[in-house]
Amino acid sequence: MKVRVTTGAVKFALCEKNGVLNVRVKARPHDGAANAELLTGLRNIVGVKAFLASGSKSREKEVVFEGVSDEEAMEKCSKFSGCPLNRV
Repeated sequence: MKVRVTTGAVKFALCEKNGVLNVRVKARPHDGAANAELLTGLRNIVGVKAFLASGSKSREKEVVFEGVSDEEAMEKCSKFSGCPLNRV
């Protein structure tokens, strides 16, 4: 799944636009803290382990989920209560 991360947010939040999941994390990109928060948050929402396939030092990332397709993961993210996903 394609993900774009914004750091330094007030709270963890998601928004899908044009097939890319935009995620805001509270952590700053220092010592992998933002990536860790991203993966933990997505794991809690989707319910399976999440891994970075690429983009560990970039805002643009590719995240894969253990045993779940990108479509299934996006559907689960759409049910996240703090996130009105904007489907365009």
